[in-house]
Amino acid sequence: MTELTTLLTRDDVARLLGLSMRELTWWIWALRESRRYHEFEIDRRSGGKPRLIQTPIKPIRDMQETLRPMLDEVYEPWPHVHGFVEGRSAVTNATVHRRQRWILRIDIKDFFPSINFGRVRGMFMAYPFDLPEDVATVLAQICCYKGGLPQGAPTSPVISNLICRGLDKQLAHFARSAHCSYSRYADDMCFSTGRRDFPRVLAEVVERRPVLNPDLRGIVSDSGFAINEEKTRLMPRYQRQRVTGLVVNHEVNVPREYYRHLRAVLHIWRKYGQEEAEAAFARARPMPNWPPEKASAEFRLVVRGQLQYFGHTRRYDRRYQVLAQILAACDPRFTPTLPKVPVPGQVTFAGEGPSDAPHLRAAQHALRPDFAGLHLVEVSHQPPKNDEALWKWLNAIKDSQNAVPRIGIFDCDSKFADQFGRDGWEHLGNGVAAVVIARPAWIDEGDRFCMEMLHRPETLGLVNKDGRRIFLRAEFAEDGTSHDGGYAMRFPQKTTLVVEDVDRLSDGESVGLSKTAFAAAVEGGVAPYGTIDFEGFRPTFERLAQAVAAAQTACR
Repeated sequence: MTELTTLLTRDDVARLLGLSMRELTWWIWALRESRRYHEFEIDRRSGGKPRLIQTPIKPIRDMQETLRPMLDEVYEPWPHVHGFVEGRSAVTNATVHRRQRWILRIDIKDFFPSINFGRVRGMFMAYPFDLPEDVATVLAQICCYKGGLPQGAPTSPVISNLICRGLDKQLAHFARSAHCSYSRYADDMCFSTGRRDFPRVLAEVVERRPVLNPDLRGIVSDSGFAINEEKTRLMPRYQRQRVTGLVVNHEVNVPREYYRHLRAVLHIWRKYGQEEAEAAFARARPMPNWPPEKASAEFRLVVRGQLQYFGHTRRYDRRYQVLAQILAACDPRFTPTLPKVPVPGQVTFAGEGPSDAPHLRAAQHALRPDFAGLHLVEVSHQPPKNDEALWKWLNAIKDSQNAVPRIGIFDCDSKFADQFGRDGWEHLGNGVAAVVIARPAWIDEGDRFCMEMLHRPETLGLVNKDGRRIFLRAEFAEDGTSHDGGYAMRFPQKTTLVVEDVDRLSDGESVGLSKTAFAAAVEGGVAPYGTIDFEGFRPTFERLAQAVAAAQTACR
């Protein structure tokens, strides 16, 4: 797991941080609280009360920087969470909600301060840390300031995500029941749907203002948070829909005024010089939100950052390249980012859910000598959530020209699996193909199977150091009790091939390993999966190679 779970005493905490107990006590208790942090305010884009930023002094920051990677190691993000997660961003968060009829945006009031000291200490005392009370108290004291999480501390983002795991799970389930997509970026929660009418189980419009359903409001309040009513928005598609500052009515994009401002500043810089450009920039977008103890940012670096953000949002397209060439002429030290060119053999793919891709990447690495010409790259947007969403994605892109093959990979329990004939794949047009995973030798003809079952049965039976493993539905009777009598499903009505919620009958302990955690451990080679065999994936990769060869001829 992580070194954090091995801590038994306060002295262990001090040793972990490379401090004596006396030094630790001084910095987090004896030193006056007001001297532990620097505070300053920044204006909010929407106006209103400024946001308070609290940054720790160096000794406390060093402690938090030591703890942060250990906390990151424990946190397993849900696919709905995009804030403070590696590989995800405001862009991936906005992509979830593009081209939708309705978007409901909800903001949590005083997000970080509302995660108080008691909640942080309770988190350290609960699973998966299970730390003694005095150890949890020390860690919470290191991470908190004035009784809550400080906005500006290195540990606050990951702790907020850990605290919100229950909230995210409940809201994702609530959204699914209403046929909506859900995502959260820090304190910003969004729900969207393509349906004609927005689901009343989430919210309805009363006197031109959205009123949240009491059940939805209850989930948030029961999780210890309050909703900022002034920032609740229900946005139909005939208005400009913004998610984490980006416009999502069609493709994800920066607001039009952002582009126009950047273009104007670069034009002035090229024609009249940097001094005039700085003056124009300051008139249009003054920068009051800067820590008082820091020197002001260099103008050229600010412009670079804004241009690169614009380019990242638009995948460094032609508009970015035009502006980048102007900036390169004004700032010779700037190097434009080139558009990403597909490598030979590149294939864009998506599975039925976020846990499929790690297995395929791990198998691709293990089988690379035999499939060197097949380079799988997962879709850049949030992957589909199920077989219907995957089928919808394929049909949405098959009528457009594609530069590289784009493949949808279905499990063999999908209702679409029987549509693709004996070969198990079908070219739908313009380099877009659907492929069903192929049966490994240990699965009987005609049986249903999913991505996890391409691993050998002995791999699925491996128990990790937390006492958890993958369970299959076939291991249980209809009443949810395992055939060997040692385990029980928490929800016996579920018919999914992989069961995540499993308890050991002898002591009631949860022992099921989630699909997401299993996939991450397989891809990372985490014990006990460091030396597993991927031969069960070979028939699927052979099938993928056939489908890609056919799709490649239709790409340009």
